[in-house]
Amino acid sequence: MVRSLLIVFLLKISVLSAQTDTLVLENKINKQRLKGLLITGGIVYGGTMLGLNELWYKQYSRSPFHFFNDNKEWLQIDKAGHVHSAYFESVWSINSFKWAGLSSRKAALLGGGVGFLYQSTIELLDGFSEKWGASSGDIISNALGSSLAMAQELAWREQRIYVKYSFHPVIYHDDQLDDRAKNLYGSSLYESFLKDYNGQTYWLSFNMASLFKSTEVPDWLNLAIGYSADGMYGGFKNVWEDNGVEIIRDDVPRVRQYYLSLDINLAKLETNSRFIKTLLSLLNHVKVPFSAISFDKENGMRFHPIYF
Repeated sequence: MVRSLLIVFLLKISVLSAQTDTLVLENKINKQRLKGLLITGGIVYGGTMLGLNELWYKQYSRSPFHFFNDNKEWLQIDKAGHVHSAYFESVWSINSFKWAGLSSRKAALLGGGVGFLYQSTIELLDGFSEKWGASSGDIISNALGSSLAMAQELAWREQRIYVKYSFHPVIYHDDQLDDRAKNLYGSSLYESFLKDYNGQTYWLSFNMASLFKSTEVPDWLNLAIGYSADGMYGGFKNVWEDNGVEIIRDDVPRVRQYYLSLDINLAKLETNSRFIKTLLSLLNHVKVPFSAISFDKENGMRFHPIYF
């Protein structure tokens, strides 16, 4: 999941620098833009994979390609992260191909494929690493995210259902759990943002006006359904080893949490600046803080004045 987010951030930088003017007629291919897009994409892709190899894989022994079943880890928060990352990469690949003048259909098919390729290359690297192993669940999640972006472009020529991400820092009041969280997720806010599954929420954000063609609902207002989890101090269960001593924290429940909230579709906000419009479209993959209602088996239904 951390590797997925790193790819997302690098892709954001590349598209923000390259795609500041989206006013290109479809079916009128701008060869210069397409060439620049392919070169930029190739550099970002190659550089990212080389970087991941140096940061994650180089220190571990290689092995024959193999799979590792992690589908029950982290209450599937990591799988939601793969859906989000593949969706983001596919949307921006689709928009980039449209920016270069490709038809909506061609952009959807190529962009969806590129988004899936970006994410699934990680599984190839994992599969040849003795430490990791390719994950069928990750591949399926990547396909779901890319397919959602591609299907909407093919059906509506726009995104009406967005996959979004939000994060809030988690305060660990138990010293033992706090130490464990720092070992797992890092001690800085940046590390927690990337790694702390207990603080991440993934959303499906529905643009009601475009879905139901309603003129009564503002076109910038979305309805969002979120999923998160809490109490996770290990992949499968809350058991770990500390200085040769096995720690078992079965007293800490691992809880799935569900949310209902409103959201703002930043891509629908009016601006005369093409750069600002592109920036808002990038930020539109992050859920805007809003009041929310949550439900889980431990706490029942709760109201949050502001949730992020």
